[in-house]
Amino acid sequence: MANAKQVLCLILLVLLFAKFESRSLEAFIERKKTPPKGCSRQLIEKSQLLKASFAKATPFTNPIISKRLSPGGPDHKHH
Repeated sequence: MANAKQVLCLILLVLLFAKFESRSLEAFIERKKTPPKGCSRQLIEKSQLLKASFAKATPFTNPIISKRLSPGGPDHKHH
C-alpha cells in the first residue's frame, strides 16, 4: 500500500514538473539590458539625492562609545 502511494506521488511530481517549460537564457539577458519603462531617470536622480541627504544627516559615529546615561542610584555600576 505504501509503495503504491509512493509511486502515485512520484508520477504526480513528474507530471507537475513536465508541465513547466524552461525559459531561454538569451531572453532573460536581453530583458535585463533594456532599461525599464517609465520615469527611471527621475527615480535614479531622486534616489541619489535622498542618499546624499541621508549621508549628511546621519554621520557615522564610533559604535564602541556608548551614549547611554547611568541611572544613578546607590550602585550605578551594578547593571
